[in-house]
Amino acid sequence: MANSETHAHQPPQVNIANREAMFNRFLKFCGWTGLHILLVTGYLTLVFAITMNWLVALVLMLLAGIIGGWLLKLGSAWYLSLVAQVAIVLIARLSILIFVALI
Repeated sequence: MANSETHAHQPPQVNIANREAMFNRFLKFCGWTGLHILLVTGYLTLVFAITMNWLVALVLMLLAGIIGGWLLKLGSAWYLSLVAQVAIVLIARLSILIFVALI
């Protein structure tokens, strides 16, 4: 039902600032997601399809992530997530090396 403040002949008022903020957050989410997908796919392609050294591929994808984050104007949380991803890859590689050494 209609509020007591609105009249039957008057359309509802839309807060444009709220819509713009929501749309900006959505675009930032799309940028984050798309760039993460590109970096992971690029890394896996370089390592497994092209058989590039894993460390060289990691550095290339890190540089691509830094440049992409700068171009999309992503904040410092983006760079922190890149550092976390590099740490995950390094821990995984270290655990693989330890496992192979134990066999």
